[in-house]
Amino acid sequence: MHRTILYPSQSRFLPSQEIRDQALMRNSKYKLRDFETLEDWFFYTHVDPVQRMIHAIGMFIGLSFFGLCSYFLFSENWPLTALFYLLGVFFYYVSGIISHQFYDAGTGRSRPKDLITTFIPVIKINLATTFGSYDDKLRAFIAKYPFVTEAYQLIEVRHTRRYEFLRGLSSDEERE
Repeated sequence: MHRTILYPSQSRFLPSQEIRDQALMRNSKYKLRDFETLEDWFFYTHVDPVQRMIHAIGMFIGLSFFGLCSYFLFSENWPLTALFYLLGVFFYYVSGIISHQFYDAGTGRSRPKDLITTFIPVIKINLATTFGSYDDKLRAFIAKYPFVTEAYQLIEVRHTRRYEFLRGLSSDEERE
């Protein structure tokens, strides 16, 4: 028996226009009002594994720059404090905004007024993505919101073939 994970059938490292159009339609069909909480909607808009990878990488790079910012703050080196702060903000937040623009025309990103509210949920999603517990959280989420399976056209992909799948290299037999 092979371990499998749920992936959107249309997820790819380099999305086609068709994939972007599907993401736009999906996010236009299901909005915040369709979920019990903002955090649930936020989880829904981050099901695509490539977007989550970009968010997680951006978070870790951003946190590294914030660490350097703190070091230079205490060293009273104001120009480097400002530089590393701006780099931290760019990678922590802007990388996610760019990924949403690229993958779903920006329809899945949080509103600016929700940045503080979604701070903890984004960390939870990024850590689950990084440490491999996201699939369990997604399956529990689907139990609460069954329409997510159809909205994302979720399929089972062999864990060992997940990157091949995202590059568009896995055949249908390998997904089973």
